Amino acid sequence: AKLEHKGKRMRHFWTFGEEDAFMRGIRKYGYGQWRAILDDPLFANDLAYRDNVNLKDKWKTASFQKTFDAWQKTNEERFV
Repeated sequence: AKLEHKGKRMRHFWTFGEEDAFMRGIRKYGYGQWRAILDDPLFANDLAYRDNVNLKDKWKTASFQKTFDAWQKTNEERFV
């Protein structure tokens, strides 16, 4: 993931693999179940450098919610 300085904190951009695992986790456990998503072995590897606050903040981004809706529609066959 690319890094960018913003004040004293380093900003870590989300990779495609992290976003995909995050969306699959939301699909499986639902909104707000950040710890369950992080603890699931299916997603733990891809989200190893993220914590529950990172997941919550990612979801709070309104544009990401739209991205999730679009992702869910295009990937419905994966979950049947």
